[in-house]
Amino acid sequence: MSLQELTGQADRVKQTLEPGMPETRVCLGALRDTVRLINDVKKECYHLSTKSSLEPFQRLDRIFIALRYVIEKSIGVLGQLDRDFDCIAAATDLIDALGTHTQLIENAESLRANVVPAQDALKAIGPSLKSIRSLVAALHTSVDKLYRQYREENPQI
Repeated sequence: MSLQELTGQADRVKQTLEPGMPETRVCLGALRDTVRLINDVKKECYHLSTKSSLEPFQRLDRIFIALRYVIEKSIGVLGQLDRDFDCIAAATDLIDALGTHTQLIENAESLRANVVPAQDALKAIGPSLKSIRSLVAALHTSVDKLYRQYREENPQI
């Protein structure tokens, strides 16, 4: 599945929770879909390289902003913010890392004419991409754990 298709899916999951306060069943479904989407995104991240353009990372940013909204809204209905905040923090860390990576790509592109500084900028992209992959995997684990916890707390659904 492409990042473009995953972006559309993330937007649709977000829309299921807008506007107002959704039912428990709807939140559980949205959280289940979020776990699946993050897993699909995790797979797509391994198709990205240090030579990837800016566009896929901008899509990832959009996906995770939408999914962070789903996580926040679901916690508001199903959980307790102080107890379940780790997922929101993990999503925010990932969004921050994507922003940093985007800046690194922009810097490298602007320095391409200057070979030596561009090499330094390019060297920073590899570890940044590795960090993004790790953060996506960590977020997937965190949201999956939260979803399972909410399913146990709401067996009637």
